[in-house]
Amino acid sequence: MTSVSTVTLHLSGQDTIVGLPGGDTYQWAETVLAIAGFPQEDDGLHRLPLGDPNKARACLSSLQQAASGLHVKVVTSPHRFLGDIASGVASHLPGAWEATIERFPQKTNQDGLTSWLWNTGPLLATMTDYRVPCAAILRDGAGTELLLAQRPWDGQYLAGALLPSPDHLNVTGPAPRCVAARTISGLAARIGASLLPEYEHAVLISRLEEAEEDLCWVGNLEPGTGADSDLNAALDRFLMHAPPVIDLLRRGKGPSLSAGQTALVDRVEAGLGAAAAGEGTDAMAVWLEDGADLIELARIVATTLATGARTGVSPAVTPPAPAAATGVVRRR
Repeated sequence: MTSVSTVTLHLSGQDTIVGLPGGDTYQWAETVLAIAGFPQEDDGLHRLPLGDPNKARACLSSLQQAASGLHVKVVTSPHRFLGDIASGVASHLPGAWEATIERFPQKTNQDGLTSWLWNTGPLLATMTDYRVPCAAILRDGAGTELLLAQRPWDGQYLAGALLPSPDHLNVTGPAPRCVAARTISGLAARIGASLLPEYEHAVLISRLEEAEEDLCWVGNLEPGTGADSDLNAALDRFLMHAPPVIDLLRRGKGPSLSAGQTALVDRVEAGLGAAAAGEGTDAMAVWLEDGADLIELARIVATTLATGARTGVSPAVTPPAPAAATGVVRRR
């Protein structure tokens, strides 16, 4: 009988061995791990503590015996458990990041994540052409999600951006490129130096293009022809995009604003704040009166920052990631 089920053992930095079942009949690998007494934790991972050497040896011996009887192949991986790598990368990134592991016993299990990859480069090719036992998702708590995987043939680590939720943003900006490295520090450095700035710039450009599209649409409306629901949905999108745009203009990393431009930013911020507090100001009026000028100004600053980042004159723009939005209609 040909083995179509495997248990891959990875050493973990937490003084454990992680057992990952895989193969066409991976359920037999799950059964073998259970028979051997390989503990399964709440996250679904099988972790064998190494604190008691005698108990660990007995469990591994039982694993081999059970695997032999059920035609399951046991493989010892030369690579560290990817969860350790992901946690290490997360600790090196700016801000507060968390890492979670996605297990892929079968290659078809990977399809759900590959459809969310923003870039069509090496990471997508790896996830499409090869089975990877697991991958990690890094989240910053503000909407940014990165996918981390290990290339099977050389052990190199790859990281790429996942698309923001379509409920948050209709992305039209250039896809951020994935990065690769062989060490935790190297991968974290490349994520911070290129992947995150490119991601954040693409999110900003997408915000501005969506806001411009709405403003162009409403500007071409004949009086009385726009449905209230469509107008309200477009306003909701502006209210979602305005805070990070204002934050970009406030940070002072781009060209200095003139007195008139500063007054514009102040006026929009104050008007939207008053509308949110129910102090009589109409958010729709603020949007229609000053929205176009605010977005145009942000476009100029974003272009200047992107040009400066490419030439080394100015740091890349880093607006906040897309904020959650509820009830926003995406199609007009």
